[in-house]
Amino acid sequence: MALSLPDCLRWDYDDPFPKSFILCGDVFHYWHPGDREGHREEIEARDQPGLDILLLDIAELRSRYSIVESERSAEQVKIVLRPLAPNEFASEASLILDASLNRLLGLQYLDLDGNRTSFEIFDYRPGLEAGTFNPPEEVSWLEY
Repeated sequence: MALSLPDCLRWDYDDPFPKSFILCGDVFHYWHPGDREGHREEIEARDQPGLDILLLDIAELRSRYSIVESERSAEQVKIVLRPLAPNEFASEASLILDASLNRLLGLQYLDLDGNRTSFEIFDYRPGLEAGTFNPPEEVSWLEY
């Protein structure tokens, strides 16, 4: 398996607590829509548990995670990964792909307390609206 992702990722949470995130390279922006201030910081994205699953090549993934389970149905494939070394983020992560292995459908994390966080990925579209990966210009950015 290999994922080919863009250099920039964006995700948005909707109601009841809307928040937006953009990660381009190692620059991470996050803000609440409508707020005048947002946060910007430089991170080592490839070293962040969770993000590393989306950003690393297969050889690096194998050095950090073991595949503990793989399930296949007519619609999807689920691959469950467990960190080889303990981390503060997750005890396991799952990638959900369509059965043809062409698209990532979801990502799930099980944290150390047993809470599951799920991201559903859908509405693939060719091309993007201009500015999709640009943080809002009207926001003043607090640097961290």
